[in-house]
Amino acid sequence: MGTFLSNTAKLLTPDSLAKAMIRRLSCFLAMPIIIILTASSAQAEGLTEFRMKLKAERFRPISVTMSGTQSLVKLPNENWQFQLMADGSWAGIEETSEFSVQQNQVLPVHFQSDSHFSFFSEKKEITFDRQNNKISITVDKDQRTLDLKAAVFDPHSYQIHLANQIREGKSDIEFQVIRYKRPLIYSYQVVGEEWLNTATGKLLTVKVRQVRGVDKKEDYFVWLAKDYGYIPIQFEHYKKDKIIDRIEMISGTFDGKPIQGSR
Repeated sequence: MGTFLSNTAKLLTPDSLAKAMIRRLSCFLAMPIIIILTASSAQAEGLTEFRMKLKAERFRPISVTMSGTQSLVKLPNENWQFQLMADGSWAGIEETSEFSVQQNQVLPVHFQSDSHFSFFSEKKEITFDRQNNKISITVDKDQRTLDLKAAVFDPHSYQIHLANQIREGKSDIEFQVIRYKRPLIYSYQVVGEEWLNTATGKLLTVKVRQVRGVDKKEDYFVWLAKDYGYIPIQFEHYKKDKIIDRIEMISGTFDGKPIQGSR
């Protein structure tokens, strides 16, 4: 996450700058997408299928508006797949994350991302080889291999763990996420409950703040719909008390039923 342009952007070549902006775009869209573990689900792993339409806006330093969708489905091999797709006038992204859930443990299998910004593009793959305890990462032509340690997640599967911890009543959560070269420590803190006005009506939410893995001058907040399995319905990013990004739900279904708030 963070701004598209760093303080040293003027020193970057056009190619490296575009790639940096693509990675910011990927974090911008992937950050709030939280797949939910629900206590009432009748499905074996406790996961509930959902589909959602999104609107994503970046206000500064460059104005970007995108529309997108996200979905969670069960695969024929009994694994689960999350898919995020978003597109704007000159930027877009498509990401998929395959994972399994065993004894309430989230085990990422494969992550793939294909994104573009203007005339530049980036492809990324992360594969988790549990038999050999290795993580293989490919970003365009750059390849690297890391040791696979316990409780390391990809850019989407970590959010299942986060949501499950919140559902169980925990207010301070910490874990490791692999995005590029090395695992990063992410920490989250529950702020409290809040009624939020949305495109589908007013919904009771749990507000969560990211407290580690971000710049000290920045704030990241996610609002989770408490009556709909804690799905994310809004995300906001601030820097020095000024809003930078917002992602909000436009419409959606949870367990095949429309998400509707009070009017």
